[in-house]
Amino acid sequence: MARRLDCVAELSTVDRILKVGASYQRQREVAAKNNGDLTKVVDALMAEMRDGLPS
Repeated sequence: MARRLDCVAELSTVDRILKVGASYQRQREVAAKNNGDLTKVVDALMAEMRDGLPS
């Protein structure tokens, strides 16, 4: 079905999201671990962009 609808690439990310969580979940976790320090959240986002999304 995904091939027929030409959305295989989009659906391939579902497994990763289920394994590592959505970006907002990872961001909230980083903030919680750092007393709400949003600079740590930005640092984590930058690391994900630089190194690739978590696997």
